Amino acid sequence: MSEEYLKMDTYQHFQNIAKDAGYIPPWLKLQKEISQLVHSCKTEQDIKLINQKIKKHNLICPTQMQKNLISLDELEIAKSIW
Repeated sequence: MSEEYLKMDTYQHFQNIAKDAGYIPPWLKLQKEISQLVHSCKTEQDIKLINQKIKKHNLICPTQMQKNLISLDELEIAKSIW
């Protein structure tokens, strides 16, 4: 066994194996989708859809990765965050 393997906990080891196998966590896929939507957003209806997806993202991602909902007034700020 490598020394690196012995230093990692089970979850870290799983993450490395999953990453090497090309697995992307659902919350990361959703994060990329939200980013695309934010950058193409034009209407209040777009904002509602994005905020629904942000709520879902926040339920499944690690706590430190959670994001605030966005508004049309603060769209440029949201673009820099996403």
